Amino acid sequence: VPNIFKAMADEGFIPKVFSDTNSMGAPVKGMLILGVVQTLLGLSAISPSLNEQFEVLVNLATITNLVPYILCMSAVKIIMVCAGKGDELGMPMIAATLGTVYSLYACYACGFDACTYGALVTFAGWQLYGYISPRYDYDRNMEAHKAA
Repeated sequence: VPNIFKAMADEGFIPKVFSDTNSMGAPVKGMLILGVVQTLLGLSAISPSLNEQFEVLVNLATITNLVPYILCMSAVKIIMVCAGKGDELGMPMIAATLGTVYSLYACYACGFDACTYGALVTFAGWQLYGYISPRYDYDRNMEAHKAA
């Protein structure tokens, strides 16, 4: 997971601190930041029952992980058309639709609180991206897309 954040920072999507590596190539600063954030989230869900606390954290993690899946499934048609495979949309669209239905059911099954807190975490992440996005090198990436 830390390397995913490193790659995102290398592309300019998140702060550059996640790109920093030690002499062995490990993104230690990013791992420490993620550890602190996860610890704070864990403490925010603290309850007398360890089982209840675990359930809250699992539901929150489920919601925040389902958001990118739902977004990706909603982009299947665009991806297929851009890849020149617009005539092969049948099965991918069926799979994306079934995946979306299941993902929405999983969100519902996590409960109202998890959906609310998951939405807040997701929206906060989008806000962070909004602050960082001007650092993104649009010209370099547009040239890479044109070359592909």
